[in-house]
Amino acid sequence: MQNNLILQLPIIPVNQLFSTCETSQDLLDTLCLTQHYRANSDQMNIIPIPVKRANSADQPRYEVLANHHIFFALKKAQCPLARCLSLNRPEEQPEIWQAELQVEPAKLNVASINQEELHEAFAYLAKREKGLAKLLSHGELIQALANHPSRPYWSSWDPIKALAKSHKVTITKKHTNRLDTYFSFAPQSLPRLCINTVSAEELSRHLHILPLEIGVVDQLSHQLSGSPSRPYWRDFKDVSKALRDETQFIMLKATQTILAQGFHFTPAPPPVPNTVPFLLRQMTVRALRQEADERGLVHKGMKEKADLVRLLSSG
Repeated sequence: MQNNLILQLPIIPVNQLFSTCETSQDLLDTLCLTQHYRANSDQMNIIPIPVKRANSADQPRYEVLANHHIFFALKKAQCPLARCLSLNRPEEQPEIWQAELQVEPAKLNVASINQEELHEAFAYLAKREKGLAKLLSHGELIQALANHPSRPYWSSWDPIKALAKSHKVTITKKHTNRLDTYFSFAPQSLPRLCINTVSAEELSRHLHILPLEIGVVDQLSHQLSGSPSRPYWRDFKDVSKALRDETQFIMLKATQTILAQGFHFTPAPPPVPNTVPFLLRQMTVRALRQEADERGLVHKGMKEKADLVRLLSSG
């Protein structure tokens, strides 16, 4: 069990505080506070300034972590003391205090934020950012994005761009650069299912998680689940060849790359006797003839490989 950070509320001389920020982003707040502190020099800040102890050979030094506008106002007003919130062990659980103090600009994780909060964030940005207003006000696209089953696994804007394209909306580099100011991606690990044994229902559900177009997913789900050779596939080269031979379905290389993100192979051994056309086609003519001899099948006069495959697959 991890212990919480030890915090203290010391009063520290302002000249022992420093900030790596040159100026406060909240300039108006800083100026207003400066006026207040100058007019009330006997008062101290009520809201503590989060700080951490810095290594110093001379006098103690403390780095300001947040509430920079309060620090700059105290310094500008030449106030001698500041009420602080000191992290005695800042090296422990830094991700917690950094998030809570918003040391860096806060960013929302697209992969994990819930639907309601995502809608709320987009509505806020549509009013705040003129360059994003049209994009983030596209109701159907935002609804599809929020509800998409694959969102927990997204690691970039690419699937969102594809989704937008299906809604006849273009997301530009300018859009994503601005969105990067407010959003980040920390996806879940995508589970990889065995393509040889997964049920047709699970296969369809998993395909919908992958960044594939809806029309492609439905067609691919039917082709993969319905293939009689599926238990024996060893890799996507086998998949592509089997679908082409069985139904003349052509699988693109790009599709195979996407499928590799969510599936692996554990092929079943060939049945005895081997009557699977897909496996028989991988054998040489000589091996097929030998197989026919061992099973007592008459193949005299058969010169074509296809004829031998039909013979052996029929019984």
